[in-house]
Amino acid sequence: DGKKCTVCGETTVAQTVIAAKGHTEETIPGYSATCTKDGLTDGRKCTVCGETTAPQTAILAPGHNYVNKVCSVCGQRKFSEGLAYRENSDGTVTLIGIGVCTDTELIIPDVNENGKRVTEIASYAFYNNDKITRVTVPGGILKICTAAFLECSSLQSITLPFIGESRDAESYKSHFGYIFGYALTYYNYDYQYYAPIGIDQSHYYKYSIPESLTNVEITEGEHIKDMAFRGCEDIISITVPSETRSVGFEAFLYCDSLVYNTRDGVGYISSPTNTYLILAKAINPDKLTSIKIHADTKIILANAFADCYKAEGSVTIPYGVERIEEGTFFGCNRITSVSIPESVKFIGASAFS
Repeated sequence: DGKKCTVCGETTVAQTVIAAKGHTEETIPGYSATCTKDGLTDGRKCTVCGETTAPQTAILAPGHNYVNKVCSVCGQRKFSEGLAYRENSDGTVTLIGIGVCTDTELIIPDVNENGKRVTEIASYAFYNNDKITRVTVPGGILKICTAAFLECSSLQSITLPFIGESRDAESYKSHFGYIFGYALTYYNYDYQYYAPIGIDQSHYYKYSIPESLTNVEITEGEHIKDMAFRGCEDIISITVPSETRSVGFEAFLYCDSLVYNTRDGVGYISSPTNTYLILAKAINPDKLTSIKIHADTKIILANAFADCYKAEGSVTIPYGVERIEEGTFFGCNRITSVSIPESVKFIGASAFS
């Protein structure tokens, strides 16, 4: 500070220069670009005055680097091109056929080459296609009509956002086999009891799931509906969504080829993030002498330990289990106690009979 006379204006104490201290810098964090989203470099700014001393600059997304139709950077598989579409009145499109596409591993796009949103797959879209071995259906699809994949005799693996016709499908349209076509039939106990059957009142629908199909992944949904995979005897692997929180009546009944993730004599059905999400069954119920349930389990299916008559002692249901379906411990007469945590929200009828 300086001083001066208020009468004559003379400076009585001169001001002196205080040298600038310079900025005190901190880093403004950036982030890397992905194949499809731009990134930003790190920047710097002064913590005292707030001035940006080194601005951030954009790192442009490089796009996918496809090698044999798989991105070498992120692993994204390339969408199939050349498929045939029909335009809908709302500006979306329905996938109606293979078109000029030659892919054997079909990846259906959310948006087609003309920028139109793909929302439906038509009946018979891939009828009698014996070249396709793998199909991935994206979450943008709202409806898959019956017989869309009828007689795809080489199909080995399919990934779907939902089971059946749509997310809100009911009755026979909610069975996994609906998209492969069905025949209306009379129920025959000897022939069809173990077959993939959908029931609507007194009518029975036998589905035409290709025998070649062994691997199924469902990517969305909290609930697996009644009889969803009933009778799918050739399927070896089923992966359910990570958010699955309930499983309907007989959803996996007669899936005789299904390979479970096994631990302590118990078979589990997995999600991408949880190997032990659904406790399905005791693998050899007549040999199980004690019951241990994995800590990551969320759902215990109906009759999972039914008739484990040699199992004895106490059972601890781990915290995190939310549902214990009906008949879970039916016939377990040597079990002396079952500890149930507060996380359990539902206990089915006769679960401990």
